[in-house]
Amino acid sequence: MGEWNALSREQEYPSSKRQTLFDLGLLDAEAHEVYDRLTKLVAQSIGVPVSLVSIVDFVGDRQFFKSQHGMQEPWLSRRQTPLSHSFCQHVVRNDAMLEVENAPEHDIVKDNLAIRDLDVIAYLGAPLYLPDETPVGALCAIDSKPRQWTDSDKVLLESLQIKLPRTCQGSQNFRIRHTLTNNVLSTSVQVIIGRIGIKHYCFIIRHTNW
Repeated sequence: MGEWNALSREQEYPSSKRQTLFDLGLLDAEAHEVYDRLTKLVAQSIGVPVSLVSIVDFVGDRQFFKSQHGMQEPWLSRRQTPLSHSFCQHVVRNDAMLEVENAPEHDIVKDNLAIRDLDVIAYLGAPLYLPDETPVGALCAIDSKPRQWTDSDKVLLESLQIKLPRTCQGSQNFRIRHTLTNNVLSTSVQVIIGRIGIKHYCFIIRHTNW
């Protein structure tokens, strides 16, 4: 995809929407236990070194990590990268899961600087939404080596797609997005419990409205 200029970014993602992300505590805000549990859950259950809750700030030409598991310095302290280092921007732009098995050979991200600077080789990301269904970020799993993502990896990540809170005080009440059929959702619950155990699953359920 081509570079966006400042005008097209503003048209695509108006400043009013960006202000909503600040108001909700999703940009330039402290980490939160629920989101940190979510990224740890993804990393452990899928078996990847890195997982992120990334909020894409098109106007600011960056992505902000509301939660990060496994990131190394200097990115761990910075908690953000420019969009030149973002795979998650494509999840938001297309409002769809992005699956990358080997980034240097992937048409969309092969020139992305995250390959060189963050050692991002394999990536699987699902959209995160505001309550009005606007995609604003991604929940993603990242590996530093080529990887073929399994159907259960994708089902698990899709099942954990969330709507972000209506207020910053409501961050413990985010909702899992109902995008799956009942049969698939039932299967995904079994996958999640099988991967992470009943204890972690119950924690997520206590803090969501399934």
